Amino acid sequence: MAIRSSDIKKIINQYMPKQKWIPISDIQALIEAHYKLREADYTPHTITGVTNYPMWKKRIQCTLANLKISGQILHNPANHEYFIQ
Repeated sequence: MAIRSSDIKKIINQYMPKQKWIPISDIQALIEAHYKLREADYTPHTITGVTNYPMWKKRIQCTLANLKISGQILHNPANHEYFIQ
């Protein structure tokens, strides 16, 4: 079973630094460090087109987008960074 949004939220809430802008690459590294990714997580995300972008990274982006919509996280699209108060 691939990583779920709820797993990503738990890791972000528990381990992501607060009051600091964090680049997406650091958030991805945080998820990798605190979750044992499985083969299914590395499956290319192909719903929106042919790509080699792994499913686990797409799930992180979708989770962050939902957190942004709900006001739980801020996003700086120019720098690809996120901020939790």
